[in-house]
Amino acid sequence: MRRRHFLGSAAALAAMGATALNPVPAAAQNGKRVRIVVAGAGAAGLNMASRLSRALDNAQVILVDAKKSTSFSQG
Repeated sequence: MRRRHFLGSAAALAAMGATALNPVPAAAQNGKRVRIVVAGAGAAGLNMASRLSRALDNAQVILVDAKKSTSFSQG
């Protein structure tokens, strides 16, 4: 498999996964108050916590990580 083909396939799978998954719990869609715990304060965890807190007005998003402090630099 060539690198270009691999990268194209990976991008297509990522796009399908991003559109197919619905990260909004059913209870939050019905207007009920929900608590969501995101484990891991890395780039993915911070991104998911941010998206969920913006998308759901009635959700309490809690971010937990093993480290006491975290640092992230976009590179």
